[in-house]
Amino acid sequence: MDESRRAKTREKCYAKVWFPEANAPGYLRDISSKGCRIELITPQTWKTEDLMRVEIIPDDMMEIGRVIGTIEIRWTRDEDFYWIVGSKFISVKDRESLDNYKQILAYYKTLQDEST
Repeated sequence: MDESRRAKTREKCYAKVWFPEANAPGYLRDISSKGCRIELITPQTWKTEDLMRVEIIPDDMMEIGRVIGTIEIRWTRDEDFYWIVGSKFISVKDRESLDNYKQILAYYKTLQDEST
């Protein structure tokens, strides 16, 4: 995807991320209704189309709860200090996670609108 187009469709953000099966922490760096980009400090053996359980943990000041769900890995790459994963949400655990996911999208959309 063209980098300028990506900047318009994805909201730059920050939240902690946890992959329980891999015992791997990471950071959410951008998000849209179509997917998200996550940076991990330690490389993993994940491949395109792998399904991973994930927990997104927003900063307490956002007053938004956790999102627990499953993502599909779309791509991976090494960059500087991070191992980067592009993914899309396949499902969320429950109604609460879905509501929190919608709140996260709205929160970063509002920030983006204020900065333009």
